[in-house]
Amino acid sequence: MEDESRGTLSVWSFLNGPVPRLAQPLFLGCTVVYLYPQQFALPWTPILTGNDSVLFLNEAQRMLRGEMPYRDFFQFLTPGIDVIYYLLFRICGPSAFVVSASLVAAGLCGTTLMLHISRRVLRGWLVFLPPLLYLTLTLPLVLDAVHHLFSALAVMAAVGILIEQRTPKRLALAGVFCAIASFFTQTRGLFALAGLAAFVLWEGLSTKSDGRAVWRREAALVAAYAVVLAALLLPFARMAGLRTLFDSIVVFPVRYYGAHPANNASVYLSDPLLPVPWWRFPLFVDWVLLHALLPLAYFLGVFRFLRERGQKERPAAGVMLMCFVGIALCAEVARAPIFYRLQWVSFPLCIILAWLVRGPGRANAGIIAALAALALLFLIPGAWRVQHSVCATMRLPVGNVAFRDRDYYDQCAWLASRTRPGDFLMGESYRHLFALGLRNPARVQFLTTSGFTTPDQIDDFLQKLKQNRAKFVVLDPTQCEGQSLEAARLRPVCSFICEHYRRVAAFSDLQVWELR
Repeated sequence: MEDESRGTLSVWSFLNGPVPRLAQPLFLGCTVVYLYPQQFALPWTPILTGNDSVLFLNEAQRMLRGEMPYRDFFQFLTPGIDVIYYLLFRICGPSAFVVSASLVAAGLCGTTLMLHISRRVLRGWLVFLPPLLYLTLTLPLVLDAVHHLFSALAVMAAVGILIEQRTPKRLALAGVFCAIASFFTQTRGLFALAGLAAFVLWEGLSTKSDGRAVWRREAALVAAYAVVLAALLLPFARMAGLRTLFDSIVVFPVRYYGAHPANNASVYLSDPLLPVPWWRFPLFVDWVLLHALLPLAYFLGVFRFLRERGQKERPAAGVMLMCFVGIALCAEVARAPIFYRLQWVSFPLCIILAWLVRGPGRANAGIIAALAALALLFLIPGAWRVQHSVCATMRLPVGNVAFRDRDYYDQCAWLASRTRPGDFLMGESYRHLFALGLRNPARVQFLTTSGFTTPDQIDDFLQKLKQNRAKFVVLDPTQCEGQSLEAARLRPVCSFICEHYRRVAAFSDLQVWELR
């Protein structure tokens, strides 16, 4: 027993011991080595995915042609993701290489921010555990060109600024980054701001600070947020009109967002669990951890902090900051807590978990070892699995690209041989527009049978289809073959397509129809 106790103390002493200067740059260098093959088929071919990220790449491409969100095409999010890729495409050209390189850079930025925050809360070698968990359990699964990525990075930057001190200047700068977060995802920046404001108020009350000083700090945080967000949205309000902008980013999410099957509380715990293939077992463990610990770990962190506050070695106030922000972010996704949304807001959990098990003891050492082992289970086979799942490469208008989805490759190859960049393609075509340089004249990129697609959007789509007579229309067959009342909403569109188009190709999840 005594030998076991000494062994545990020696492990704890090592974890809290000094870290060489080269350890941090070496860790970040290894981060790039790990992220690069997640986005590129070796040696340098970008991997093209047909997930939701292409929605925003399509919109950035439309902006290159002179169209603007809200005025010329529908968008219910704030326009930050469109703007960032519009700028990248404007400078470097609309290529898949730019997209993949930006994701590697974003992953490195997020890991660096995690390491910065971790160093202010933990010490010794333990500071590398949170960024390792973030890097291996979160990023490879959701590292896509989506608004969640950039809004989460902005929130992390705001937390990193305040993790040591909460001066008015730092709070104002944190408010700026919360505004940037809202420029990408309107709710994320707002909820993060609420979490930071609640923490500043709690800190002022707990330290019995002067009331005026506390409110000055709160005012600096909120005023910076409001001014910067207003300045970022002003150009779009001038182009589209303030009423149109408000209806798009406020009214539509409130009234229609929850009508989509993936955007309501019923998606919680809805992801398939078992059976899973052996190579997805770490993902299954990650799923269990997130659903079990969010937001429970934050309340445990608050309880542990309050209990240890009176001890000789007081915990850093940054722990409470992480808990406040973590709880606020959990509240933000509570409306639609699907697995990948929980992953985007889980970065405070990586810090809090490591902080809760930072002390000596066999249980803590075992938990640290288990977390590190889980991270390594993702780290070691991750790049190998991505590289060996690449099924084909092809030259497209966005450059030479690699595919991991054979059906997606077949669709792009079929359309590429029959279209030219600039041609119209409508329907469920959003997966192909960016890759092939095609255009969708409708305001919406896809139609749904749910209330998420409004009658006005259906009418606009049908009108644009009649006006432009796109050579090809891509359809989800389940939308037109259904007999439900929901499917009846798209019946005018389906009837027009059946009358004026003929089916020329069928794939596993869509059909292609050609103008007669």
